[in-house]
Amino acid sequence: MGFIIDNTTLGTTFDLETLNYALPGLFKHYGYVDKECIANVTVNSVTDFVVYPEEGLLGVVADADCSLYVKN
Repeated sequence: MGFIIDNTTLGTTFDLETLNYALPGLFKHYGYVDKECIANVTVNSVTDFVVYPEEGLLGVVADADCSLYVKN
């Protein structure tokens, strides 16, 4: 099972500036250039999950592979 994360799936900008908050090492590699990103996520197994119905969220503990691509 897998999914893609990009501007359309998030409904907002998914770019290096956004990712620098979570992965500060990107700034060192790419510099301060606001390039669009795409991430492919493949979920290999799920070991636990919690449903938060009030927030419409699902918390998942999973083994997953993620590939991050920076356009251009």
